[in-house]
Amino acid sequence: MKNKTHGRKVLMLLIVAAALFLTACAGGSSGPQKYKWDDAEFTVKNITDDESAVGKEAGNMSGKCVAVIIDFGDGTISQSKFEKRVANGQFLLSGKKPSTYDYHMANMTFSAGGFETQITGETTIYFDMDPDYEIKDEDLVITE
Repeated sequence: MKNKTHGRKVLMLLIVAAALFLTACAGGSSGPQKYKWDDAEFTVKNITDDESAVGKEAGNMSGKCVAVIIDFGDGTISQSKFEKRVANGQFLLSGKKPSTYDYHMANMTFSAGGFETQITGETTIYFDMDPDYEIKDEDLVITE
């Protein structure tokens, strides 16, 4: 009797371990990816080529238009810092820099360099990808 009980416990442990392993390997993300540039924090909300997200920008691309939607929430980042980081290759999709972006303007702030335009809320970053490009979350590389 003792041997059967021990065997059932071992079997249950193996089933639980296998279930945990499969859950970990299932490829599901652990939630939205969060990043920080200076004092500005943002979340990657979506990577898509859906018509509702790419809209008119798709007509400006030579290949497939892919939109990466990020959200600064209530926080802000200066437009010049954002654009500098993007131009410096700190936001890449499959090794490519964005073609253009669309963002919401916040209040202007005064800094040592004068007035700075601020970006807030949702920002859409558009990429001109090869026509046969398949979206993969791991292709998005953001350097903090």
